[in-house]
Amino acid sequence: MSCSITRREFMKTAAGAFGLALGGWPFATAPAGSAPASPRRPNILFIMTDQESTEMDGCYGNKLVKTPARDALAAGGVRFTNHYIAAFPCSPSRATMITGRYSFHHGILTNDMWLDPAIPTLATALGAAGYATGWIGKSHLGGNMYPGVAGTSPLAGYSYHQCETSPEGYHFHWAEGGVGEDGPIGGFQHWVGGWKHYKDYLKTTDLPESIRNDPGVGGHNDLPSAPDDQHAYSRVGERHHMAHFLADEAIRFIRGAAAGDKPFCCVLSFYGPHLPVAPPQPWDTMIDLKDIELPANFNDPQTGKPVGPRTNPRLFVRPHWTDEQARDFIRRALGYVSYIDAQIARVLASLDETGRSADTIVLFTSDHGEMLTQHGMIYKGTLYNTLFNVPLIMRWPGRLPAGQVNDRLVSNIDLLPTLLDLAGVPIPEGVDGMSLKPLMQDPRLPGREAVFTYMMDKAVVRRGEWKFSFNFGELRCAGGGGERDFDELYNLKDDPHELTNLALDKDHAVLVAELKALYVRFLTEAKYPYVDAVRAADALPTPICRGVLPAIERLEDLGGGRFAIDYAWRITEDLVLRGPTQDRIQLLRVRGNRREVAWSTVQPTTPPPRNWQAGQTYPRRIEGALPEDMKPGAYMLAVGLVTRPKPIRLASGYPTDMPLAEVRVTRDAAQLRLSLRPYRA
Repeated sequence: MSCSITRREFMKTAAGAFGLALGGWPFATAPAGSAPASPRRPNILFIMTDQESTEMDGCYGNKLVKTPARDALAAGGVRFTNHYIAAFPCSPSRATMITGRYSFHHGILTNDMWLDPAIPTLATALGAAGYATGWIGKSHLGGNMYPGVAGTSPLAGYSYHQCETSPEGYHFHWAEGGVGEDGPIGGFQHWVGGWKHYKDYLKTTDLPESIRNDPGVGGHNDLPSAPDDQHAYSRVGERHHMAHFLADEAIRFIRGAAAGDKPFCCVLSFYGPHLPVAPPQPWDTMIDLKDIELPANFNDPQTGKPVGPRTNPRLFVRPHWTDEQARDFIRRALGYVSYIDAQIARVLASLDETGRSADTIVLFTSDHGEMLTQHGMIYKGTLYNTLFNVPLIMRWPGRLPAGQVNDRLVSNIDLLPTLLDLAGVPIPEGVDGMSLKPLMQDPRLPGREAVFTYMMDKAVVRRGEWKFSFNFGELRCAGGGGERDFDELYNLKDDPHELTNLALDKDHAVLVAELKALYVRFLTEAKYPYVDAVRAADALPTPICRGVLPAIERLEDLGGGRFAIDYAWRITEDLVLRGPTQDRIQLLRVRGNRREVAWSTVQPTTPPPRNWQAGQTYPRRIEGALPEDMKPGAYMLAVGLVTRPKPIRLASGYPTDMPLAEVRVTRDAAQLRLSLRPYRA
C-alpha cells in the first residue's frame, strides 16, 4: 500500500478546481454534467476553530467566557456533549471531517501532508449536486503551512510530508510539492487561505510597514507581543487580525451566493485559538485575572500517569510557571475564543441580512482541544479527554430540533455523511462515518457503542462512562526504546477530572483487556494494515519507576561565574542497583520542544545506591563554573542518576535529568551572576 502522491497526479486531478479559485465566484451556473440544483436543498456553513475544547465555550458550561454566537447556535439547534475526534492532531482530524474516513483510509496520518485529490470530499459530493463550494481559512491539507520559513521544512519552497509504507509501518520524509495554504484542496471551487492571501491583504492596510511586510506573518503567526509564558497580545490588532480577515471573506462569499441561483457550501476555518495564545487587544484582558480559577486537576500528582508529556517542559508547565502565569494563559485563551466568537456573529448576521438563515445548515466544531493548564499542562500532546471531546453544534431552523442537548457518543467521521444526508445528496462509497440525522430527530436512539481516535502509535477508546488510552508505541524518552508508556483508564462519571488512572489497578485488568481487544477488532474490521504490529507493541514493557527522587536544596553564587549546587537523593523504596553509578547535573536551555545543554557535569554517586535505604535522604554538593560565553537568560537545572547500560527511571517517571529549578543567569560588570527558583512539585 502506498500513501504518496506526485505533484503531476495532483495537478491533473485538481486542474478544474484551480480555475475557480482565488476570487472566481462559482455561483452563476452549474458545472457541466452536474445535477440540477434543488430549491429545497439547504446551504451549508461549516465553521471550525483550531484547538478549542468544550470547556472553553459558554454553552458548554464555562461561566467566564463570552460566546453569544455559539450560545445562540446551541439554543437554536442541537448541541452534542460527547463528540469525539477520530484522528489527531490537526491535519488528520481536518481530513477526517471533510472525507468521513479514518486517517489510514484518507491517507493524512500526520501534519503537513497533502490530501489525495482522488479521495471524495464534502466539496466533490456537493459540487456534483450543483453546489457552489468555498473554503476560507486554515486547511493544513496541502503540505507545509509556511513555505520558505526556517524551521518548518528543510526545503525552500512548497513541500509536504510524503508517506511510504513498509512491513514495519509508515515512514515520512519531506518532498517537494503541495500547495500549502495557497491553493485549493479537496475540490473546493473558491479558495482563500491564510498565507499568501492574508499577506496580500495586509499590504493594503494602514498597518506599520514592519507588520505589512513581515515575512513570517500569516497562518498561526499573528505577531504575538511575547511568548506564551508571558502576557501576550497580537500586534496585528483586532481590525486586521486573521480571524477578522477570514470573517470578511466568508461574508463576501455568502453575499455572492445570495445573488446566484445555486445552493452553497462555505467552510470557514479559523486559525485560533491555537497557540500562540495572543488575542488582539482588548480581548487579552477582557476577563479579570482574579476571576480565573485554576482547574481542579491543575495539581494532579501524575501518579502512575504517562511519562512522555512530563518530559516536555513546553507542555508540562506547572513545575516552572507561577499560578499567575497559568491564570493569565487561561484568560488569554478564553479572550481569543470570545474574539473569534465576535467574528462568527458577523458571519451569522450576513445570513440574516441576505435572507439565507432559514435555509442554511450551520455546523460548528473544532479539530481538537487544548489542555488549558489541566493536569498542569498547556497545548496538546497528551491523551486526556479535553483534547478529544470537542464542541459540535448543528442548527437548521425548522428542520432540526432547537435547544436539544444530545449526550450520545458521536465522532467527527460522522460530519460528512450527516451534512450530505440532510442535504439529500448521495454519500460516497468508502465513507466510515454514519449520518446523525436519525439521532437528532430521535435522541432516544442509542448512537454509537464506542468511538475511536487513531494516532498511529496511540489510541483513545470511549465506551459508555469509560475512557481508555492505549499507548502502544515505543516511549521516545526511554533512552533507546524497548519500553512503552503507561496506558490510562478513567471512569469519566466518577472521575471527570481524570485524576486516578485505573489501568494499573488489578481489579480493572479484565476491562483493560476488553477495551484493548475492542480497539484491535475495530482496526481489523477497518482493514488497518498494521494490526499485527499493534498486538506486538502491546507486549513491550511499561516503565518501572524506581523509588528515588532528586531534590534541590540551594544554589550558591561563588562569584566570577562559579557556583555550588546543594541537592539530595530522597529514597522511597529499597533499590537493587549494581555497577558504577553517576550523578548528572545539567543546565538546559529550552527552545520549543528541544533542550540544549548549556553546561553539564557528572560525579560518582556517593554513597553508592547499593547502600541506600528506603526513607533516607542523601545530601550531595557539586561545584562548577559557567562557560565564559554563556548568554544571560533562564535555564533549567536538571538532575539525573546514570548507570550502565542506561539511566535509572526516577520515581517521577523521568528517564533521567528531572527538571528541578530555574536558574537565571545575568551579567553584572562583565561577571555572570546566578539566581535560583525551585520548580513546583
